[in-house]
Order: sequence, then structure tokens, then C-alpha cells
Amino acid sequence: MDQNPEEQVPLEASSLINESRRRRTRRLIVPSGHTERSIYVNEIASRLVPAIDFYLFSILCAVILGAAILLDHPAIYILAALLAPFMAPLVGLGLSTAVGSFKFFSQSLGSLAIGSAFVFIGGLLSGWISKLIPDFYPNQALFHTRVSIPDLILLAVGTVLAIYLTVRVPKQRSLVASVALAYEVYIPIGVAGFGLASKMPQFFLPALRTAGTNILLVILIGAVVLAFLKLRPFTFFGYLLTAIILGGTAYALIMSSAIKTELSTNTTPSTITQTPTLMNSSAAQITETPKPPTATILIPANATATNTLVPTRTPTVTNTPKPPVTWATINIEGGVYARQAPCYDDIQCPKIIPAIPNNTPVQVLGTNPEKTWVQIFMDDSSKGWVNIIYIKFAN
Repeated sequence: MDQNPEEQVPLEASSLINESRRRRTRRLIVPSGHTERSIYVNEIASRLVPAIDFYLFSILCAVILGAAILLDHPAIYILAALLAPFMAPLVGLGLSTAVGSFKFFSQSLGSLAIGSAFVFIGGLLSGWISKLIPDFYPNQALFHTRVSIPDLILLAVGTVLAIYLTVRVPKQRSLVASVALAYEVYIPIGVAGFGLASKMPQFFLPALRTAGTNILLVILIGAVVLAFLKLRPFTFFGYLLTAIILGGTAYALIMSSAIKTELSTNTTPSTITQTPTLMNSSAAQITETPKPPTATILIPANATATNTLVPTRTPTVTNTPKPPVTWATINIEGGVYARQAPCYDDIQCPKIIPAIPNNTPVQVLGTNPEKTWVQIFMDDSSKGWVNIIYIKFAN
């Protein structure tokens, strides 16, 4: 009876505030820690959750990329990257790894998988259409089946810019940096789809491996950049999750040896001149030794006749110099079939059976004018042609 009803109001208000705070905490994308930092990181993370426009522009990118493969022109590839959406899931993978949020990592990975599926389907469609084009071969697509030094530079610069500008200016998206990420991830995925559906399945695994390597590098570089920006996990579990993701990323890069293999392929000489077939022979050339001039000698009357030696023909043996030899090894799991001519048409360029196993040393004889096929000398003394992407040149 003697309690004041007004004293109950603060308790009820406090209870409502606590309940509201708990609901807001459950909706946080990353784990809560220090209040201000947690709110700041969650604000960045919420802007990296892709909306419907991400998937629509991924479909548009897939259509343009399919046309780029069929038209085989580099400008159309660039256009496909320009029309790609802001690669928020890729940036989100780096952010979630840095702050140790498995929930946000899963959301970003799922969104990237859906967008990549659209691009992969676009590549499949272009592969089916390519079967109707006689003697079609996408030379530009070859550049997206391997990791090169310029590609690594473009990927690293794009990742650093995208992460830095997202953190420093969260309300403004860095579309320029996103184009670099789309070029290095979406385009190899589309080329992989093309290789699976076309008559050239050898494009599939190298392009898919290139895309996977680039995604892992984005995660690794993004986590390092965010660590320098002092965005670190909030809890011990976050640190443990970050260590697991980064460790798995580094292990996958090392075990796949994708970077080492592709870079060693790209350090080969840019041009290979046509060299003649080796023949272990030495030509004997017979030259006639000129006779010396005969001197006139007065012979006395009582001189005794003697036998005079007559110069004879002396054979001179000269060795023909051997041409330089270029050696390489086959660099594709499962081996590769050599062909009788530099193309993939089974009628004009039939396969040479059996396939050449992986890591088999071969002698390089030359290339085609486009520098896309290599003529090799095989163990059975026959010649064949192999695409240059499956050749690893000796250092």
C-alpha cells in the first residue's frame, strides 16, 4: 500500500530496453563486442549483403560474357566485367574472415555461389552454341585459364581498393575496384562453363582452378588489409575461426600449386622459333689435297734411281652442328591427346592415341603462327600438336 507506483516505471522501461537490445543483438551480422566498434562493423557488413540487383546484373554479365567468348574479342570481355554487379560477396568474405563471423561468411559465400552459377550457365550456353560454328576456337578464353603476373597485380590492387574504400567510405561503393574483381573471378567461371559444354573440355578444369585460386587470394589479401585497418575478431571464437579460414586458404593454395604451376608456364620464352628435327648424323666430306709444285732437279749420270712418294687423297671428317633443343613437360592431370594438326576438329585434326601422360618430357619443335599450339617430338619418333596451355617449359 505504501509503494509508490511511479517507481515501477523505470523498471518496466529498463526491461523493455533490454529486450529490444537483445533482439537487435540477435539481428547483428557479426558478433557483438565493444559497442561502438560492433555497431560500426555491422553497418559495413549490412551494406555488403547483396540485394536483388546483384543477381540481375550477374545474369546480364553472363549474357555479355557468353557473347564475348563467341565473338572472341577482348573488348567484349571488358564490357562483361563493367556490367558485372558490385562484388559485395567477395568483399564480405574478406570482412567476415577478418572479424571471425561464420554466419556472415556463409551468407557471403552463398550469395557468391548463386551469382557464379548464373555466369557459369552463361558459359554453358555459349559452349553449346559454339558447336554450331565450324572451326571455332576461342583464343581470348585461353588467357583466363591460367594465373599470370598481370592478373595477380590486378586482383591485388582491386582487392585492396575495394576493402579500403568499403571500410573508410561505407556509404559509397568502389565500382572501379569491383570491375577488377569481376574480371578475375566471374570471367574464368564463365570460361569453365564454356569448356564443359563445348567440344573443348580442356578449358573446364584450368579455368575453374583459376577462379578458385583468385577467390582464395581475395580472402587472404582482404583479411590482411583489414588487420592493418585494425578490424580484428571480437571474441576468442572469432580468432579461432579466422585462423581456420586463413589456414585452410593457405593450405589450398599450396596444395593446388596453382600459382606456381601457372607462373612457371608464363615465364617461358614469348616466341619459339621453328627448329628442324634432330638427326644424329655426321657427314663425311672428302676434299682433294692439292699437289705441291714439282721442282726441276738435275740428276747426275751415276745417280741411283729411288721411289718418290706421290701425295694421296686424305678424307676430312667434319661434324654438322646440332640445332638447339627445347624441352618441356606435359602439364595437365590425366594427360592430353596430341593431334595431327593444331586444332580441335576431330576430322581435320584427329587425335593421336594413346594420350601423353602428365609430367612426360617432350621435345618442342615449334609453334603455329598464333603461338597457341606447340609441335612436339614424341617417344615413338612421331610428331604431334598440343595446346600450349598444357605445356610446361623447362627452365
